[in-house]
Amino acid sequence: MAMNENRRLMSALALFAVTAMVLLSCVSLASEESDAVAGTFTGGTNVSSPTNPYTEINCDISDLEVSFAFDTWEVYYVELGSYLKVTGFGPDYGRDYDTGHLVLTMVDGIWTGDEIRAYFYDTGRATLQTAEDYFVIFEVVCTNDTKVQSITVTGASSGTYTTGYRPDGPNYEKDLMIYTTPRYSADPAPTTSVRITQTSGFDVADLRHGISASGLVPYLHFTPIGIGTATFLIEATDGGGASTTLTVVVNEYVTGTLTFNANGGSGAPADMEDESYTGKFYYEIPQQEPVRSGYGFLGWAESRYATEPEYFYDGQNDLGWRYSTSSAASTLYAVWEQTVQTYTASLVYDANGGSGAPASQTSSITGTSPSGSKSFIVTDDVLVRDGCVCVGWALSSGAATAQYHAGDSVSVSYGSSLTLYAVWEQASITMTGSPNGFGVVGTSWSYAPTLSVDGCTLSVSGASWMVVSGDTVVGTPTSAGTFEITVTAQKAGYQSATQTFTVKVLSNLSFRSSPEGGAIIYAV
Repeated sequence: MAMNENRRLMSALALFAVTAMVLLSCVSLASEESDAVAGTFTGGTNVSSPTNPYTEINCDISDLEVSFAFDTWEVYYVELGSYLKVTGFGPDYGRDYDTGHLVLTMVDGIWTGDEIRAYFYDTGRATLQTAEDYFVIFEVVCTNDTKVQSITVTGASSGTYTTGYRPDGPNYEKDLMIYTTPRYSADPAPTTSVRITQTSGFDVADLRHGISASGLVPYLHFTPIGIGTATFLIEATDGGGASTTLTVVVNEYVTGTLTFNANGGSGAPADMEDESYTGKFYYEIPQQEPVRSGYGFLGWAESRYATEPEYFYDGQNDLGWRYSTSSAASTLYAVWEQTVQTYTASLVYDANGGSGAPASQTSSITGTSPSGSKSFIVTDDVLVRDGCVCVGWALSSGAATAQYHAGDSVSVSYGSSLTLYAVWEQASITMTGSPNGFGVVGTSWSYAPTLSVDGCTLSVSGASWMVVSGDTVVGTPTSAGTFEITVTAQKAGYQSATQTFTVKVLSNLSFRSSPEGGAIIYAV
């Protein structure tokens, strides 16, 4: 028979079941006391009755006596809230069941594999298709008059549950357990379940009725699909009339950011984010700690100027380990405590292109902060630089004038360092000596000056007959006369030296007789 014929057959069975259900329900609900329950049906002869129902169906499909429409009716009576597990379904078996009385306990409410697991959650006649044209008929009864007094939904304070919705997704199904409380204790405990009906907010949430894997706890499954409010009516199906209304409020998710400020230190943790639909953001304090020279880290606080921390990783020191705020952008500041340490004042010498700079002069104190200063005496050590003379010290390497000299006092604050740079001036050449102030035509003349620096180059001017030979000025006058001579000594990196003097050159001496006779006169 085609599947559409199966549907018609299911409808016929349902119509038939309504009449029988009314009669049977009247019998079961009118009972003041119940017989001993039949227990679990695992196969064999059906011994159930309206007042002696099974509390569980757990068998293979071959153990159930199927009923053919318009033929023989075999009814299995089950207690409201009973668990159903039937195995042995093959690929050719049907997949129809009465969703008005049964809730699947499979993942996401889907019938898969070769078995069905379900839960009877409402009184009345339920059918399960086992093969084409064959059905098992169950009559769900409530034999215990200990009816439900109240219904509660976990996580729904005062009947309201608040959740979030992401317009751009993802949005996941929410699972809310439903518990029932009987009017008084009884043995055996009352078995019951609930019917869930969505009454509003169809554009806010999608409803799916579910049950726990154990088949004992009903669930309300819903998926947020918009922002707003949805309501659900939850009714006990034991005939006692207990019910409750669940209001689901769906708000849009908002992202919050928490920034960590090292507050004078470095190495603060990265920003943290939290997503919230309640307007409250929660952040767990990270383990990473910032550092700051001379300070110990105490924790975090909301004020930059706090001296006592409010939050710390993992709740150490009795501080909070989780920070909560209603601000979408918030900041926690590091709280520091100064530590006792050594503070040094240093006077450093820089030869500034020369060599022989003296060692640094230092002085130290201990405390939580540096205070005061140290006076150092400028060294009298001699520095060396080719062609230059150190004339003192300055605070800049490019200074042309010395600010400090040997023996001066220089003050340096503790916790700091001051550098003095050598100030250099170009060295000069000293030339000394007494040159011969006279010369004779045709007679060799020479002068070797005394120089303060070796390796100088001499030059001479003032007489064409004078030349330089090594470190000596030499020449042979060719004519008499008076000559203004300048000798210059030069060397790279030094200031040159000059010496100027006069040389009077005489003619060669010649013999003459005195006009008076007897006298010898040498003409000049």
